[in-house]
Amino acid sequence: MEIILNKQGMSTVVATLLIIGLTLVAAGMIWGVVGNLIGDKLESAERCSNLLEKIEIEEDFTCYDKPLNELHISINIKELELDGILVSIANETQAKSFEISQDVQIPYVKNYDGTSYLDVGGQNSGKTYIVKLVGSESLGLLGTPELIEIAPVIEQEQCEVVDSFSRILNC
Repeated sequence: MEIILNKQGMSTVVATLLIIGLTLVAAGMIWGVVGNLIGDKLESAERCSNLLEKIEIEEDFTCYDKPLNELHISINIKELELDGILVSIANETQAKSFEISQDVQIPYVKNYDGTSYLDVGGQNSGKTYIVKLVGSESLGLLGTPELIEIAPVIEQEQCEVVDSFSRILNC
C-alpha cells in the first residue's frame, strides 16, 4: 500500500513539472513571435521619429502661378537622407499626390531650372519643384490649391506627414 501511494505522489510531481515545462516553452515561443513583431515596429518608428523641422516646406518660395496653372513647391532637407518625398496637393473638392524620388521623371513635375529628372536632394539642401496643375500632362487638380503636405520616404517606408502649408500666395 505504501509503495502505491509514493508512486501516485511521484506522478503528481512529474505531471506538475511537465505542465510547468510546457508553459515555459509556450511562453518562450510567444515571446519570440511578439518580440520580432515589436522589434520591426520599433525599427520603423525609429526611422520616422524626430523628423519635425528636418524636412519642411519653404514658405518664402512656395507659391501658385495662376496664369500658368503651376504650383511652385520649395522643400528644405536638413541632416537627413531620403529615398523619396510624397507630396499631396489639395483644394476644396479634391486632393492629388505624387512621389518624388531619385532620377524619376513625372510628366507634370519639373525642377525649378526646367530639367525633368527629379531628385530629392541631399542633406542640408533645398529644392524647388514646379507642378503643372491643369492641362495636358498635368496633375489634374482643378481650382486653386489650398493645402500642400509632405511625407518623407526613408528606407522604402513612407512616414507620416511632417509639414503642411496652407497659406499659398500667388507668385
